[in-house]
Amino acid sequence: MKMEFGKIFTVIFLAVSTAIFAASAQDYTASEQFSFDDDQTGWPMPDEMIENFLNRLRNEDPNTADRLAKLREDNPEMFAKEFHKVMREKWSQMQKEQPQWRGRPKLQQRGDEQSQGRRWQMSPDGQMPGPGPERMAQMRQKHEEYIQWLAVNYPQDANDLEQIRENNPELYMRRLMQSIRRYGRIAETAKTNPQLAEVLKQDIILKDSRDQVLKKLRTSDESRKEALVKELTQITSERFDLIIKRKQIQHQQLLDRLEGLKEQIKNSEEQVNQWQAAKDVKVNERVKELLSRTEKFEWD
Repeated sequence: MKMEFGKIFTVIFLAVSTAIFAASAQDYTASEQFSFDDDQTGWPMPDEMIENFLNRLRNEDPNTADRLAKLREDNPEMFAKEFHKVMREKWSQMQKEQPQWRGRPKLQQRGDEQSQGRRWQMSPDGQMPGPGPERMAQMRQKHEEYIQWLAVNYPQDANDLEQIRENNPELYMRRLMQSIRRYGRIAETAKTNPQLAEVLKQDIILKDSRDQVLKKLRTSDESRKEALVKELTQITSERFDLIIKRKQIQHQQLLDRLEGLKEQIKNSEEQVNQWQAAKDVKVNERVKELLSRTEKFEWD
């Protein structure tokens, strides 16, 4: 099953962009139930992108397409994860079928002059839209912004990516997606809530430590297990405190929004009262304005 690279790249790049930029700090809402494992990839994706991807998938793998469509209705959260998984599989498959591909892809502009400003442009076969020039420019800008953020906050990761960016674009794209899944939400959150971003960064460190301890526990003898379990308990306790801190920050965000809404309501009420008090004046002014527009007979 072969897929034109330009189309699949568009889908993958959009997935990457969405993973970075959809999960903003203001839109992020923690689950009502406490959980240590609440990591989510940025979601939702544009409905138009989802529909076109599923339509193309129905021609190549109808069973998977039907399964995803049903999952989309029954369990949107699980659908998000499965949708990303299928897209990654298509990306890997494309690489196997086209190992000769080298260099960065350049999507050619399609459509007449009137379509150049559109967010999406349909391909000649009508199966999958490609982003218009403006959308592509926005995606490139977001990509570069993320790389710049990474260089400041995780310089070693940024340097590793830069080393392969030109010479091995396929590997670069895979590593970029991995980086975004790991740091994307932090990068976006940092724009609007640096305090919350720092909490998310600390949580990544603790989760890495947790994974290292669990790995040691699987291979350690009985004499070391007690100390490792104690270390795991301490890490879990610190993560619990971070999750509570994150919830407190989000709670404060809601309070700040509420205060802002109260101020808007107050201003709106004052404006309504002012309008009501000035009704007669405003009506007379409007009538004079309308009368002044009356067409007059031209004698000359």
